[in-house]
Amino acid sequence: MPYGIPEIALQSYAYAASVLDRSAPDCHIGWPTLAAIGAVMSDHGAADGATVAADATVSPPLRGLHRARVELPIVDDTDGGRTDGDRTRDVPMGPMQLMPSVWEQWSTSARNEVGPSPDNLDDAALSVARLLCAAGGDLSVAEGWAKGVAAVNATPDFAAAVHEQAALYAR
Repeated sequence: MPYGIPEIALQSYAYAASVLDRSAPDCHIGWPTLAAIGAVMSDHGAADGATVAADATVSPPLRGLHRARVELPIVDDTDGGRTDGDRTRDVPMGPMQLMPSVWEQWSTSARNEVGPSPDNLDDAALSVARLLCAAGGDLSVAEGWAKGVAAVNATPDFAAAVHEQAALYAR
């Protein structure tokens, strides 16, 4: 298990970074940032006893985790429970713990034959990579990286946790 990351998860992060390196070369996204977000948000899809299948689907679906060491705001429902399963409020979902409104805007399928799923690590990592690049621009500079990560979760504690984890992976 390289870097303590399950192989299927590492492949998801590397694939997402590779796709964005080709489609948005000025972004300079690296797999360590994606892996750090996956680690902080859901222990690479393994939080609460979940498992990641060979096709990168996380089961059972992860909803509303509080692993990012931050208090989550209560957000009124925007999706009628269609994506997150909750009709009263929006809850973060999947291994990257994206809110339904963010998922709706940035979701991308890494598996062209099926639509994107927030519970598939390949799709979730690719979607987060798109969000990071759009929000941060050039992630190789501190300001761009900080803006990108803030688009996922704007709290300073989240950015610090992701930075610490990404630095370990980038060694």
